[in-house]
Amino acid sequence: MTEPTEKPTVKLIDTDGNAFSIMGRVREALVKAGADKEYVDKYLEEAMFGDYDNLLCVTMNYVHVEWFDGYGDWNEITPFYIMGGVIFLWVFFRWMIL
Repeated sequence: MTEPTEKPTVKLIDTDGNAFSIMGRVREALVKAGADKEYVDKYLEEAMFGDYDNLLCVTMNYVHVEWFDGYGDWNEITPFYIMGGVIFLWVFFRWMIL
C-alpha cells in the first residue's frame, strides 16, 4: 500500500455536498498525490462505513480539506458591515429628524 508523500488538499467549498461527489474528489486527489489503488480503496471503504459525519471525518484524516475560499473573512468583512450600519443609521436618523 503506497500512501502519498504528503496529504493532498481538496476544496469542498462551492462544490456539491453529495457524499459520492466528495469521495470522487478525494479519490482524484489521492491518485494525483501518488496513492495506489489499495490506499484509495481503503479510504473509500472507511468513508462508506457509516453516516455523512463519518465520511467527513475519514476524509479529513486522508486529505487536507479546504472549507473556506478566502472570500468573506470575518476580519476583512466586519468593518464594511459596521460602516454600512453606521451610514444606514445616520441616514435613517437624519430622515427622522427632518
